[in-house]
Amino acid sequence: MRVPKVVRLDRGSEKLIGMAVQSHDILFKANTAFPFNLFPDTVTVDREKLTIANRIFFLTAKITSVPIRDILNVEADVGPFFGSVHLTSRYFFTNPRSVNFLHRHDALDLQRLVQGYILAHEQHLDCSKMNKEQLVTLLEDLGKGDTD
Repeated sequence: MRVPKVVRLDRGSEKLIGMAVQSHDILFKANTAFPFNLFPDTVTVDREKLTIANRIFFLTAKITSVPIRDILNVEADVGPFFGSVHLTSRYFFTNPRSVNFLHRHDALDLQRLVQGYILAHEQHLDCSKMNKEQLVTLLEDLGKGDTD
């Protein structure tokens, strides 16, 4: 009888596995409003990256992912019903990415969450051990500006 071989992982492999598992932990997801975008775009934020899927036709999309740590600035323009979010990253510094026709609350929530993540990364805070709900609440609170 053969005994299966136990495979030991080094620290790098363990960290990679941990990052892969955490990347499936979605912190925020929103779609643009249907009547204004015939093929609604999607914005998703997980623990590692922000992903924008710009849809231009059925089953066709331009997908852009950027690590949260590389986002330099996030801005939200909001009106009474809808809003837009504009992102500047190290990768598209001269060409900021925008997501238009998000519902107003989605635009504000996304801006606060990403701004909180930017501030947390600037302070070298490790957010990987926190549970999802607590992390979202704290990051949105950190990213909220006093605009009243």
